Amino acid sequence: MAIAVTVGLVAVLPSGVEAGSLGEWVSGVGTFLAVVVASRQFVATGKENTSLERRTEALKISSWVEYGKPDTDDYEIVLANAGRVPIYAWQLHLVPAQGWDVHFEQSSQFSVLAPESRLNFVLDAPVRTAVVDGRRRVPAGQAGGSVRFLCLEFADAWGDVWVRANSDLQQVPRQSRYWDRVVHLRSSGMTWAGVIDEAVWAVFVETVGHRAGLSPVLSDLFKDCARWMPRTGPQGFERYAELVCGLPRPILPRRAHVFVHTRRGVERTIQVDDAYRQVTRFFRQIVRGQTGTIMLFDRD
Repeated sequence: MAIAVTVGLVAVLPSGVEAGSLGEWVSGVGTFLAVVVASRQFVATGKENTSLERRTEALKISSWVEYGKPDTDDYEIVLANAGRVPIYAWQLHLVPAQGWDVHFEQSSQFSVLAPESRLNFVLDAPVRTAVVDGRRRVPAGQAGGSVRFLCLEFADAWGDVWVRANSDLQQVPRQSRYWDRVVHLRSSGMTWAGVIDEAVWAVFVETVGHRAGLSPVLSDLFKDCARWMPRTGPQGFERYAELVCGLPRPILPRRAHVFVHTRRGVERTIQVDDAYRQVTRFFRQIVRGQTGTIMLFDRD
């Protein structure tokens, strides 16, 4: 068996290579392949380490709600940067759960978030509360105001965009950075539905969504929102999800759309079938999860 293998190998040796150097030749090929594998592994490990480093830095940007001292009912929203790099672009939104009809949003137009610093925003409490045994209690007969999501979006030092809804941190796809987008805000334990930006949505509506009367303008999904939640999923948002999920799958054309961000000079190509899959997967997950909401983030 060994002789047959050797003969076979000799038969495929390059011209000029003697049979006596077969061992050296095989050894050289093995070394080359080992270097290739090691190089690929090194690159993959480097990318993984870089991704972990950036996520670790992103986790240093956080926000939370502090309830006032025992002698006050005010809410204080805190935005903190525990890192060593300033954050120049950020948006902060409060999504109320109940008993609250005051919309709050703030952005980097107010102030840059300096390294190792914090910004504090004081809001009046929606209702008076009592403090019992050091804990806040809502008096009988009154609806309590509570926070459902405190949502923060920011760009890090590498230009990556992150969304943090309470403790959940997600990275916005790089191709969506410069476009208005809808982001899924999820509760603990839910699968993240992801992001839909205005370019992907426009391709989907042109291809399929126009049959259900959907507007190609992404922000039109929010025109029926309550006035104190102008950026979050409208009360009848499930209707949009049902419309999208109920559309019959069409025969998708094999073509692409090219979008140019005029202010940024960024060109982007979107395949029709990619847009269809992304939008339908997003809405199906929203319907399947039954909790959580969506929020509109605009850029520029």
